[in-house]
Amino acid sequence: MKKQGIALLMTLALLGSLSGCSFSLSSFSSSSGTASSSGGGVSSSSSDSSSSSSSSSASTSSSESSSSNSSEGGSSSGSSGSSSSSSSSEPVKRFTITFANWDGAELQKSDWDYGSTPSYTGSTPTKAEDTDCAYTFSGWNPAIVEVTGVATYTATFAGKKKLLFTLAADGKSYSVSGRNTIDPVIVIPSEYNGLPVTTIGDYAFKGFAALTSITIPDSVTSIGNYAFFGCTGLTSVTIPDSVTSIGWGAFFCCSALTSVTIPSSVTSIGVRAFSGCKGLASIIVDSANPNYQSIDGVLFSKDGKTLIAYPAGKSGSAYVIPSSVTSVGWCAFFGCTGLTSVTIPSSVTNVSYGAFYGCTGCAIYCEATSRPTDWDYHWNDYGGTAYWYSETSKTGCWHYVNGVPTLW
Repeated sequence: MKKQGIALLMTLALLGSLSGCSFSLSSFSSSSGTASSSGGGVSSSSSDSSSSSSSSSASTSSSESSSSNSSEGGSSSGSSGSSSSSSSSEPVKRFTITFANWDGAELQKSDWDYGSTPSYTGSTPTKAEDTDCAYTFSGWNPAIVEVTGVATYTATFAGKKKLLFTLAADGKSYSVSGRNTIDPVIVIPSEYNGLPVTTIGDYAFKGFAALTSITIPDSVTSIGNYAFFGCTGLTSVTIPDSVTSIGWGAFFCCSALTSVTIPSSVTSIGVRAFSGCKGLASIIVDSANPNYQSIDGVLFSKDGKTLIAYPAGKSGSAYVIPSSVTSVGWCAFFGCTGLTSVTIPSSVTNVSYGAFYGCTGCAIYCEATSRPTDWDYHWNDYGGTAYWYSETSKTGCWHYVNGVPTLW
């Protein structure tokens, strides 16, 4: 029996070894009492020992698996953590971006983040005009792009001719037809593209209030209609001996103009050529001029029969038209707000449209007893108050008292 029991135990041990379970013979006593226990007892002891061995093995396996997983997981977490730490702690790269003017002068310099798009926040870059051209800002070179490194952007400009020219129909000369410049001092060239500049065109400088000085070359023969209309900053002008005609309203409302001299070459002066020039104190005419003359700073026809223009800035508040005059021209007294009294002699048979336009506050003493037939119906629109002559007392009429016009 003893041999059979030992054989059974060895068999069980072998089976346990094959199944991965630990089984020790020392669990049993070599005494016959222990070995002679019932089969059920031996079976129970063997089962307990196998269960314990299996649990131990599973625990070891689990521990190894956990250790392995922990090791792998720790490695992954460290890489991620390292990446996150690197991303959050690494500073954003910044680069210096410079904006410069065309001549290299620094306009703006600042640092910008990598990948951002820089912008210029200063005042619009400028480039001074030169002899021929005026310049306007057109953009940056190179074109602005996202920041990848240090960069400099330079202002660029589009150049335009300061003066605009138009070729004459015969292809032999040019006229000044306009401007691009804001330069207050303008010198008109005598030639353009190898041909003479002979004309200052109609409205060429109209409304150019900043203009203070204009130089007209000897090549110019004609100043067009309203060429300098509204050039309120123009203080003086020299008309060269080459000019033969001055157009309608050529210097109309040049309020800062103080004097003008008409050379002997001028044979034609248009209506309102110098009207509205509030600062104009006198109009001087070269004595050799065949068509015009100046009498006490007032412009007349050469024969003295037509009063053409009374300068609005002339000193004195009263004016008596000479008895040699038979006609008062269009807008002759336009805007003469400084006058309070004008006497029109009976010799005047014609007064043109708007002759006293804007002469507010002026008393106009007419030696005629009523409006003559050849006086324009609108001769005094928006002007002063007209009084007709009468030798007898009459409301709204006047007579002389010691040579002075006096209302009845």
